Formats: sequence, C-alpha cells, structure tokens
Amino acid sequence: MEEFAAAMLAKAKRAWSNMKQRCYSESNGSYKHYGGRGIRVSDAWLGSFARFLADVGLPPSPAHSIDRIDNDGNYEAGNCRWATARQQNRNRQTTLTLVYQRRRVNAAAWAEMMAIPYSYVFEQVFYHRRTGEKILERRHANRAMVEAQARSTKKSHPWKPGRKPFVRSPERKFL
Repeated sequence: MEEFAAAMLAKAKRAWSNMKQRCYSESNGSYKHYGGRGIRVSDAWLGSFARFLADVGLPPSPAHSIDRIDNDGNYEAGNCRWATARQQNRNRQTTLTLVYQRRRVNAAAWAEMMAIPYSYVFEQVFYHRRTGEKILERRHANRAMVEAQARSTKKSHPWKPGRKPFVRSPERKFL
C-alpha cells in the first residue's frame, strides 16, 4: 500500500511540474496549446506543490492524469481534476458537442447515455446541424416507422412493402 501511495505522489509531482512547463516554458512542445493560448497556473500552485496536492489530492489510479474542467480556464482549484484518458478525450477543444435541453453536451457521452450509435449522432450534428432534441425526434420517428412497417407487412419483403420475399424453390437448379 505504501508503494502505491508513493507512486501516486510521484505521479502528482510530475503532473505539477509538467503543468508548469506547458504553461511557462516556450521550449516545451505543448507550450502553444497551453501558455501560448494564455493558460496559466494559479499563483498558489505555482510555488507550492503542497498547495496543489491539498487542492486536488493524489490521483486515484495510475490511469488518471490532471485535467482542466473548463478547457479554456487556468490550472487552479475548482477547475482541475484527476481524469482518465477517456474523460480527457471528451473534454478537448476539438470535441463534437451538441445542444440538448438548452445545454451544450459532449456528443460521444450523450450518444452513449441515449444508447444511440455515435456515428449516427456525428452525422446528424456535423452534416445536418441538428440539436439533441431533433436527433431524438428523428430517431424515434424512424424507429416507429420501421416497426409499423414490419407489423403491417409481416409476410412481405422487409424494405419493399407488398412484395413477397424471395424463396428458392427446391426444383430450381443453378449452374
């Protein structure tokens, strides 16, 4: 247990050091995405690892790293958390978002929550500029239409109503 705590303490120390490098060292490869965009580290955290640790605590697991909740906000208490790679990927500048119940939400997380394939949500938002409500309306309407057609044409061809499905007769031979 002590080894785990020591490893997490070392991970937190690296995160604190790297955070400062990204924001203040122009020679850092990520500077343009952080310091170059005006992202800063709070004065309380800049000079004190202990203060940083008191505010965010140790990472819960080796899979967690420091993440800013508001991607345009600074590294400061209340705007940082330990997050998994999946959580961080859903909190990027380039992440697709949509409007649902008058709020901007992450499209991938919303699709997962609504049990809708992300590819369908992506197409509806990116190509058709639909909101979350419109996507749900369209999805439910399509599902209802398909179910109604299936009920009304039980013995017909599934995508051509009124047409009987092709059944190969046993006497018909193919070369």
